[in-house]
Amino acid sequence: MKQDPVLLGQQLRKIRLARNLRQKDMLFRIGMSQQQYQSIESGKDIRLSTLFRILEGLDTSMVLVPNEKMDEIDQILHPGKTMNASTLLDTMKDLED
Repeated sequence: MKQDPVLLGQQLRKIRLARNLRQKDMLFRIGMSQQQYQSIESGKDIRLSTLFRILEGLDTSMVLVPNEKMDEIDQILHPGKTMNASTLLDTMKDLED
């Protein structure tokens, strides 16, 4: 899976909106102006410490997952979604063991 600041910004925006927060609410939560936060949601490259600050302000955790486990994680997060063929075969093999 490609790692990209634009994708990260989109995810942060999605989380913020799910929490019914506005960009300017981040000033109170983490001391970041609406303009600064807007640039991050637009894909500005940020420091790791800034990302941690934002995650804390959104009451969100970050988990690192090996790429080969992403299909399994996707199934947990989206139970109704269809598995791809390789994941289905791997799951069936695991059940046989």
